[in-house]
Amino acid sequence: MSATIKGAIISLLTSNDKDWKYKTVKVKAYFDKGYGLTHYIKYVIAIFGITSNMLGLTMFIVFLYIPVCFLIGWWWLNHGWYTREIEVGNEFNQFVGEMRKAIGKRKA
Repeated sequence: MSATIKGAIISLLTSNDKDWKYKTVKVKAYFDKGYGLTHYIKYVIAIFGITSNMLGLTMFIVFLYIPVCFLIGWWWLNHGWYTREIEVGNEFNQFVGEMRKAIGKRKA
């Protein structure tokens, strides 16, 4: 396990501001986001494993892929990309557009 992953997990689990359920869900959110961004790689790994008959190397790639998913998700959520992703989604959401117009008219 690389120092970055280890440091991120240790700092998340040892901070005293939240309970263990919050911390567990946050780790899950990091992994889920990273996996969601890179989920097509699982097909490449599966095809490689099926066609090569190299179980050891395939398992090594899988166990390397798991922390990579965590790291990508951590980076995505902690460097403002998730906020930008939501904002882009809001551009195409008709309800959000109507609410922003309604709130803007009330403030004026």
